Amino acid sequence: MNKTKRHIALLLAAGAATLTTAAVLAAPGPGDCPMADGMPPMHGQRRPIDPARMQQMATKRFDALHDTLKLSAAQEPAWKAYREGILADMEAMAKSRPDFDALRDKPAPDRMAAMLEHSKLRQAQMEKHLAETRKFYDQLTPEQKKAFDAHSMMGPHGGRGGMRGPRGAAPAPAPKDVQP
Repeated sequence: MNKTKRHIALLLAAGAATLTTAAVLAAPGPGDCPMADGMPPMHGQRRPIDPARMQQMATKRFDALHDTLKLSAAQEPAWKAYREGILADMEAMAKSRPDFDALRDKPAPDRMAAMLEHSKLRQAQMEKHLAETRKFYDQLTPEQKKAFDAHSMMGPHGGRGGMRGPRGAAPAPAPKDVQP
């Protein structure tokens, strides 16, 4: 009887291992995600950035913000300058992105220097965005500022990455201890 139980347990374990392996093999690979178009490669993925797709996503986000803010006619010129400045900078940054395939063949110090240069360009862009944002933000009413703050902090996905919720949110409650 004990031998039979052991055989049944081995068969169940082998079946579970087979199902797990099949599920892993059937899972989509890193390049198979249809929602990833236009997003930068992550952790070794070899997906090129699609600047047109990123521009389209940014345009949708700006349109949503515009609808949320309910701008007056007097605020529209400031909005247009803000929006166009940010979108133009996005396009310029996409074009100035380092060619990682070409960098792969270079010595480590040269790769680091290229990445540092790109980082400096990115920082300059962020400083310009900050100035553009402050200039536009000063045109908003207190209610619009609240809406702008909420939109730029949370985004349409509820937080960075879309899965973690808003920054500064209270952590989930700890599970209750289970008594044996």
